[in-house]
Amino acid sequence: MVQHLPKTYLDGAALKLADGTPVIGLTLRYDRVDNFWFCLLHELAHVGRHMDRDGDTSFIDYLTLRNMEGGRRDPKEAQADEWAEEALVPHEIWETSEAKRSPTPMSVVNLSKALQVHPAIVAGKVRYEQRNYRLLSHFVGTGEIRRQLAAIRSEVIRRIPTARIR
Repeated sequence: MVQHLPKTYLDGAALKLADGTPVIGLTLRYDRVDNFWFCLLHELAHVGRHMDRDGDTSFIDYLTLRNMEGGRRDPKEAQADEWAEEALVPHEIWETSEAKRSPTPMSVVNLSKALQVHPAIVAGKVRYEQRNYRLLSHFVGTGEIRRQLAAIRSEVIRRIPTARIR
């Protein structure tokens, strides 16, 4: 695990190695559960929908640029966003949900249970749509991804057998 580079705005990247193996990198610039899953699915969309089809071999993503007014969006970035959003919270369900109409903690939990996703996913969608990143902040798991990855890394290292020196 490498720390996010200060003063950079990179969220993720998807690329293919020379042998055709896809690689996804995530920076954890926003170390939150909702952002992690959105970025991962966004990059997976590039791998699954754009790389083989169009011959593109790399995508570098600054996801905050998608909110810039007046800028022309790359259609592939818009498609990756739509795919990730739909995979996390299907549009048809979202449009009729109580969480959209009245984003209370209970409505977030209820929708997350119905969709079988972490409450951070629903809370993150509410926050993004309302452009209010203070709303429901206790649900989004700030700091949780780095903590979980560090725990996994420690466990993997612990399980690696030490070499015998003779």
